[in-house]
Amino acid sequence: MSDSIKNQVDSPKNNSAKYDQLVSDIHNSITTRLTDLMSILLNSAQDKLFDMSEAADNNEDQTQYFELMNQIRELKPEISVTFDEKIKALLIPAKDHKTQQAQDKDDDSELSLIDQDEMESIVLVKGIGERASSKYREQLQHLEARFEYLALKTPAIFKNDALLPTNFCQAFDDALGDNFSNTNKKLLFSMFDAELASKLDALYDSINNRLIDAEILPQIKLHKYKKSPSLSRLDPQHGQPENADGSQQHDDAVGH
Repeated sequence: MSDSIKNQVDSPKNNSAKYDQLVSDIHNSITTRLTDLMSILLNSAQDKLFDMSEAADNNEDQTQYFELMNQIRELKPEISVTFDEKIKALLIPAKDHKTQQAQDKDDDSELSLIDQDEMESIVLVKGIGERASSKYREQLQHLEARFEYLALKTPAIFKNDALLPTNFCQAFDDALGDNFSNTNKKLLFSMFDAELASKLDALYDSINNRLIDAEILPQIKLHKYKKSPSLSRLDPQHGQPENADGSQQHDDAVGH
């Protein structure tokens, strides 16, 4: 390769374009995956609510589940669109997000009391979000480190904590809006927990792998536990080795 061609390939402008494209690819992967999970959640919710209505012990519960099923069917497009919008708002460049936050703070400068419904929503979002964050702690730590590094390469990257499960929970709460009673919202959040918040492994792993392929801190690997044939066995359901206490080991590196 001639020096002129090499300089062109390695130029800051070309590198910036490369990293901008990487951010765009990650953005599309996130929105596509979460859109799919939300669609699965809403369709599953309808089926579950129908079954719950059929199996209800009394007319009151039967009516509640059936009416909620119909409500989900009617509002499904609106919920999906709003959720998608909220997710995309998380993925704007970090500097733009700071500007937006400052503007929102100015617009909401008047003090207002939090009513009981709002408080219960806050508790739901925080509870499910923090449990999920604990479950995916290591994957999230790797992502945050890589996003911080990527921010040195391109201003297009979003906040390093944008992919915290709590943010996804808040997006779902915003999508539900004021359309549901607290009782029904709790039921829907339990389904959200099972169908989306508890199924983020593939999303986090795929983004970590994409960043590794792009040479973004490839040396960071998932923690490896020491294995002993006498102390570990294979979990038949998940294909993961288990410790002697029954907890799963994670021996694969992110980059594999």
